[in-house]
Amino acid sequence: MATAVVSVLSIPLSAVTGRAPGEAAGATPPSGVVAVSAGGLRVTPQSLAVTVEAGRRQQSAVQLTNVGGSTVRWWIADGEGAASRPGRLGDVQRSWAVTGMAVGWGIGTESGNVWISDVDLLRNDSYTPDGIRRSEGWPTPWANINPGPLDMAYVPSRSLMCQVKTGAENGISCWDPRTGDVRADIVGEFAWTAAPQRGLAYRPDDDSFYVGGWDQGRIYHIRGLGSPRPGSVISSCVPPDRAVAGLGWSAGFDRLWVATQSPRDLIYALDPDTCRTLATVAPPDADPSTGAGLDVGPDGSLWIMSAGVGAPPATSGTASQIGSGLPVFATAPWLAAERSSGSLRPGGSLRIGIRVDATRLAPGRYEATLYVLSDEAQNCLTAVPVRLLVRPAQH
Repeated sequence: MATAVVSVLSIPLSAVTGRAPGEAAGATPPSGVVAVSAGGLRVTPQSLAVTVEAGRRQQSAVQLTNVGGSTVRWWIADGEGAASRPGRLGDVQRSWAVTGMAVGWGIGTESGNVWISDVDLLRNDSYTPDGIRRSEGWPTPWANINPGPLDMAYVPSRSLMCQVKTGAENGISCWDPRTGDVRADIVGEFAWTAAPQRGLAYRPDDDSFYVGGWDQGRIYHIRGLGSPRPGSVISSCVPPDRAVAGLGWSAGFDRLWVATQSPRDLIYALDPDTCRTLATVAPPDADPSTGAGLDVGPDGSLWIMSAGVGAPPATSGTASQIGSGLPVFATAPWLAAERSSGSLRPGGSLRIGIRVDATRLAPGRYEATLYVLSDEAQNCLTAVPVRLLVRPAQH
């Protein structure tokens, strides 16, 4: 039986910089565990927009439909009991020297593992979030040396880690974290394969990737593995710092994070369509021109890699977890679901009433997000943005 949780976050619109996933796991709705969405569960509509007069209440709804082959159990939590938060933008939560490597570069997270690539030894190795090296690790004979396997991004719907490779065949290889075997490749004659790329991010809501590097100084939005033509370009834009080294995606918040390798190694939050800067943060590593891979963890925080400086073993690099400034779960006192839990058989559908209470809200704009979470590790987060406009009361 699959399990799912719908949870809510709420923040004033003026403070919104994006939407990030929460964390959940197991058959109960605990706080502070890894979040993915229900594989068979679909939530409609994709967003809610509500207008209400101050001092009044209004009703809306979401539809849950089980399109999978097994019963899905779900819960709805409206923010009671805060779960993990990704912290203030730039706050360092963890930082550790990468051991057992020559030159660390790419970074990706999945199932409680932090994967780091070695561009010299041509390997990917797994670490705990506190930097303890696990036994899981795999050679990458499919990646050319110099610079070898680079940034990576996990595709939950396929349980694959996808990774930039450069050389004779600039492209993306997707491998099984449990075996290291390559299960899919994205290669071909595209604008982005004409030059080596470094950074990679996966966008689950439309099964697409972002890929970019400093050779072209451009970030490409490309179609993912489920497309009839994986790798074909959807759009592209030029970031403010063209020295792109790593990319990450804040699911549900529509924010693209960019790590750079330049004198300041700044990390940028960008509008994915225009590359407009939304925020910047300095990396914890003060060494210039060492910026490397980047990933967004399951709690919305940023995992970044510094390639390190000096002679080996100093070049093995540093992995750091820093706050993204995007909350995961916070109380949404004005938003509540009429039902708190239930289950859906295959083919079943259920309408869940959503109550909006503006009796204690000042006129203005507010935002929240309904998150659908599941313990099905092969699937991704579903986020339903909720936008509320509270108009002044009419006397």
